[in-house]
Amino acid sequence: MLNEVQQPGGKDMYDMVDKEYVRKRHYVDGWSIRKISRQLKIARQTVRKLLEDAEIPIYNRQKERNCPVMDPYRSFIENILLEDKNAPVKQRHTNKNI
Repeated sequence: MLNEVQQPGGKDMYDMVDKEYVRKRHYVDGWSIRKISRQLKIARQTVRKLLEDAEIPIYNRQKERNCPVMDPYRSFIENILLEDKNAPVKQRHTNKNI
């Protein structure tokens, strides 16, 4: 039933859809961990892990990447955008003008 992906090293990985399915059966439908493991043919410990690790994975960039083309102009563009906040609507710069 669940779509497990075989990772190098022999570990199985489950998709977010699978985690949500297990969470729904447990919390909404009231299925026990044992019943879920029997129905899906996976170990009870795996069901517990899927219930624990149901958060959406978040990607955090380690360090800011440099932009060799934009960096020389970045301060100039930010200055224009700050000035445009106080300018009347018709006098603001468009992205094409910047």
